[in-house]
Parts: sequence; C-alpha cells; structure tokens
Amino acid sequence: MSRVMPHIPPVFLLLFQILYASRGRFGITSQKWEVKFTRRHVCAVTGSSVVMPCSFTHPTGLMVSKVYWRYRPNHNSRFTNITDGNPKYKGRMQYFWNKNNRKNKTNCTFKLSKLMMSDNGEYFTRIETEDSIEKWMSGSKVTLSVKELSVGVPDPVIEGSVVKLICNNICSSIYEPTVIWRKNGQDLPVKQTNNNELILQSVSTEHEGNYSCALKQHEDHPSKPVELNVMFPPRVPSVSVSPHSQTLEGASVTLTCNSDANPPVENYTWFNRNGSIVSKLDTGKYYNIGNVSSEHTGDYYCEAKNLYGASNSTDLYLDVHYAPRKLSASLNHSGKIAEDSSVTLTCSSDANPPVENYTWYRRTAAETGGPSNVYDNSTNIPLTSDPAQRVDAGDQDDVQYASVQFKSSRGQQVPVYSTVQKFKPHPQQQEEVEYAAVNFSRPTAATQ
Repeated sequence: MSRVMPHIPPVFLLLFQILYASRGRFGITSQKWEVKFTRRHVCAVTGSSVVMPCSFTHPTGLMVSKVYWRYRPNHNSRFTNITDGNPKYKGRMQYFWNKNNRKNKTNCTFKLSKLMMSDNGEYFTRIETEDSIEKWMSGSKVTLSVKELSVGVPDPVIEGSVVKLICNNICSSIYEPTVIWRKNGQDLPVKQTNNNELILQSVSTEHEGNYSCALKQHEDHPSKPVELNVMFPPRVPSVSVSPHSQTLEGASVTLTCNSDANPPVENYTWFNRNGSIVSKLDTGKYYNIGNVSSEHTGDYYCEAKNLYGASNSTDLYLDVHYAPRKLSASLNHSGKIAEDSSVTLTCSSDANPPVENYTWYRRTAAETGGPSNVYDNSTNIPLTSDPAQRVDAGDQDDVQYASVQFKSSRGQQVPVYSTVQKFKPHPQQQEEVEYAAVNFSRPTAATQ
C-alpha cells in the first residue's frame, strides 16, 4: 500500500521561498550584514592622502560583486558614488576589496588622495551582491575633515617685540598632531611640539623671511608660506654733499639725506646748527643751496621720520671757500712819529682758507710832488711775509704798499685798495698815504 504525501497548500510554498531568499535580512542565517569602521572621524590636510579603514560581514550564501563608497557634503545633500566614472575622483581613489583574495574579501577600506577642501563631508560604504535584491549600504558613516593649513602672523610686527606665529587648522579637535615649523623652506632648529604656536623673542630684521608649518607624517604638505615683515624706525641717517663739502663761493651745492627704515622714511627735515641755536631749514630728501656764500658755512644735519620713530644724522660741516676781501693796512702808532724810531705796518684780510702769503712793497713819491699811483715805480722790500712789518721811521718820504697772494684766486686780477694816512712830522712835508693791494691770481703788478 503506497503512502500518500500530504498536500501542501501553495501559499506555504511561496512563504518558504520568500523566507529563504531573505534569510540574511531576517537573521535566519548565522551571519548578517554589518560594517565596522576603525575611525568614525578622520582629519587630514589638503594635498595629502587619507585612509578610511573598513571591514564587513554578510549573510552566508551571498557572493559580493562590488564594494564602493558614497559621499555627501551633509545629511541634507544627495549621494555621489565614488567610482572611476566620476571625474572628480578619477585617479584619486583606491579600494582594498578583492573578491579573489581571501584576506581582502571582507575588506572595504578606502583611500582618497590629493585631498581638496571640497572633499569635506560624510562617507558611507555600499556593498552589492550577485543577487540583485541583495544590496546594502552602511547606516553608520565616516566624517572627513579636510584642513588647509595657514600661518597666522600679527600685524604689524614691530622690532623688539615678542611675536607669536600660529599654525591654523591643524585638526587639534580630533587628534593632537606635531607641528613642524619652517623658515624659507628649512626646518627651524626648535623643539617641535603639538603646540601650534611659534614664539619669537625680541624680534629683529634677522627674523624676516617666509614661514610655513606642516604636520608630522604630512611633512610634504605644508601651508602656504607667509612673509614676516619687521617694522622699525629710521636708522641713523647719512648726509652727503655734492659736489663736495669744501665749495667755492658762488657755486651751488646739494645736501642729501639717506636712512633705512620700514616702512620707508615718510619725511626728511633739514636743520642748521650755529652753536646752541638750531634753525629749521626745509623738508625733503634733498636740500639745495644756490650761489653759496660765507654765510652758508656751518653745521647741517637732517632728521628722518616714519610711523615708528625718528632719528637724526651727525653734523655735516659745509666749508665755503672765498678769496681775500676787506683788505686793510694800518700802523701801530698814533700821533707824531720821531725820526729814527720804528713803526709796525699791519696788513689784514678776510679769506677762507686763511691768507697764505703777505708781500710788502714800497713806492717813493714822485719828484713833481705827491705820490704816484703807478706800480711800475714800486719796488719789493726784502722783508718777511708777515702781515705786520716793521720799518724805519726815517723813510718818511716813502709810500708803503701791501700785496696779498691767495692760492684759490679763480683767475681774478682786480686789485682792492685800502689807505692809511701817516702823521706829518713837519708842516712843510707832503702828506703820505699807505696803500694795500690784493692780487687774486698772480702777484704781477696791475694798473689801477
């Protein structure tokens, strides 16, 4: 007798098929869908690479066909698949899952290179199987923070102050990286710590340069260099004169003031010093004097000033040279002069440099009466080149002349005269007169 199999209603067969197809989702099998992230928050700097470790499990009996990640800037944004088909990620992504490698069959780790600020956001794992129904995306996420390092420099930086440089955006809220400081591309010989500050004591122009910071293990991706520019007041100015400080009367000279300062000197001011009296002359880098005279002889200095202070130059002495002038001849005797006594004739003149040589001449009175004012009749007295000359008073019939020779004469030949009248010892004698002459170029005689 044959056994008759019980009839199973079709509705139960359909339910069994559904449960078998959905065994992973309903926990019927020993394994279920699960994704584990080693780090839920990742921080990195622009230009570097980041690895997001990931592993997963899936229901038995399923064959994983594809593993990739999805991205969205925030929870209100749409998802973007990170695949080779997306131009934004082409050449920048790497997946470690390999269905043919037993070790990596459940490895969903993802690496993203050449990070950009636009990579900030949320990342999810997507796993697909050969069963079109079995597709799964992680409910948890990895948040990526991309930071662009920058160096903060106070403004202004004033010479002598304490300056603090700050490396900004170093992911310190997630972990405490070691900050590396560089000047002009070279690591600074200072202790690198997780403190993002660099302290410069008593800053000077030697500290000037381009500063950048980087993070340890990301040394190849430093911040953009920032210039440290130290401000300082004017240094002691230098003063020069053109053509030179010893100039001839009537010429033109230009005084120049120079000083190093940061920012550059805003204003130059010129002063003249006459003993304890200081007079303000003019403003500007240059001070011009046209047709200089002896009145311009003296000490000059300039003041350089900018936003952070002022400084004065040392004195420059302007020496104006001029030919002898104000020539005069005199006697050291007043009243009557006795015969056979001695008198002293003195010749004086104003000149710069001082007169180098005085020469005395004697000319006798003309026989027709009265002295002749013609040098052809004069004779040189073999006496010393001294402005004071002693002569015998017995020669009362002579007229004395004095000549002054000056080296810097500039070729002038116009004589200058001064007169000194002697006392008449006898009423019947003719009055005698002393003449003084100055030759500006050559000691040759000239006609008055």
